Parts: sequence; structure tokens; C-alpha cells
Amino acid sequence: MDISRDRQRLRGLFYSQMRLMQIFLGTRGLVKGGIYKTRLKCGKKGCRCERGELHEVWMFYRSEEGKTKIRTLSREDVTEYGKYTRSYQRYRQARAELVRLQKEQIGLIDQIEEGLRKENWRIEQKLFRNGR
Repeated sequence: MDISRDRQRLRGLFYSQMRLMQIFLGTRGLVKGGIYKTRLKCGKKGCRCERGELHEVWMFYRSEEGKTKIRTLSREDVTEYGKYTRSYQRYRQARAELVRLQKEQIGLIDQIEEGLRKENWRIEQKLFRNGR
């Protein structure tokens, strides 16, 4: 058990956490979901898509109450929704990373505490030896 190394690692995790805070504090506008491009048939009689020349369409998706909702996007909306959904995904990834970092920090804090107590076991022994 190396308390000094654990403290250095804890300090590094703290700085990593601070970098994540920049994401949380600096993000403006989030839209839960994502966008993707697909090719579809429109269903109109005589359309070129009946011959296999499918239409390129941008779709927006999100989950609501356990169900996936899908909507078609206009070309103008693709840029805006893409920006906000990427922000949402980045925000959620940062949140997951923060949770991971905090669990690791707590583990290191517990290791440091154990190490410090082992280093100072004589102090505890002395307190109880003197009848206190």
C-alpha cells in the first residue's frame, strides 16, 4: 500500500473531474435522442423509389417511456438537431465518466484511510493501553 501514489492518483482523478465540469457548466441546449440518415420508399405510385431508387431521409429518434419515437427531419433541421443531440450524447458520456471517477475516488480515499490508520496503529494502541 503506497499512500503517496494513491494521493497522486486521487489528485489526477480530481483534475479529470474538473475537466468534465467544463462540459456540464458550458453546455447550452440539449435534445435527448439522435439523428441518422436512411433510404426509404415513399409509397407513391410511379415514383422512382418503386424501381429501387430510394429517397434519402434524415430521421430523429428518441426514447419516451420505454418506446422509441421516430420523426422525419427536414434538411434545415438536420444541422440544428444534430448539434443538440451530439451535445446531449456528450453530456451523458461525461456524466457516466463522472460516476466512474467518483467510484474510483471513493475507493482511493478508503485505501488512503486504511493506510494512514495502519501507519498510526501505535497511537491507537497507546490510547487504549493507558486505560482511556
